[in-house]
Amino acid sequence: MTGGAVSGQGRGIGRAPGRGPFRISGSGHGRGAGFDAGRRKNQVAAAESRLREQVESYRKSILTALKEVEDGLNRADFSGRQMSLQQAIEEKAARSFVLVELRYREGADDLLTLLDAQRSLFQAKDQMVLLRLASLDAALDLYRVLGGGWERQSI
Repeated sequence: MTGGAVSGQGRGIGRAPGRGPFRISGSGHGRGAGFDAGRRKNQVAAAESRLREQVESYRKSILTALKEVEDGLNRADFSGRQMSLQQAIEEKAARSFVLVELRYREGADDLLTLLDAQRSLFQAKDQMVLLRLASLDAALDLYRVLGGGWERQSI
């Protein structure tokens, strides 16, 4: 036998238990160690597989976080540009209203034209308020995705 010695007393080496002494001694480096190495090899492969899975999960988390930050920055930038454009629209509507009001006082325009100019000015102001709200919302979202810990709750 490889890897160990079998010894016994009396006639017949390695008698069955109950019929005499039976002793197996050895270092355990025989055939059984080969099966153990296969088990360990599988355990190592499973651990490496779990590690790859965790690395991919971490990579996905990082990519998701970077995408959220990029989206937040784009949204904040877009809101800022929209507000700049809307500010110009509001200023032009205010200037138009002042001119129409002067013309109305001088009798050159009727009340309907004045009210229409006033309505345009109020619409521009309302739109500016909505854009300001969107800009603040974008800033809060950016703060949250950068790790600010802000949780959105419905009102």
